[in-house]
Amino acid sequence: CNIQDYMWHKGARCESVITEFQVMCIAIGASALMVLLLFMIVVCFAKKLHVLKTENNKLRKR
Repeated sequence: CNIQDYMWHKGARCESVITEFQVMCIAIGASALMVLLLFMIVVCFAKKLHVLKTENNKLRKR
């Protein structure tokens, strides 16, 4: 195996090599995806709450 501080090896004969940069890219991508998903959920709930509030106000005015 080509031993480097920034490389991780997998397998008995080093079939797979992953660098710290690749690990960081995967971690940052997963974190960004989670933040995007949470943002979308918050926006959907805010829209739903706004619609319910509007309907409630219309019903109270009757």
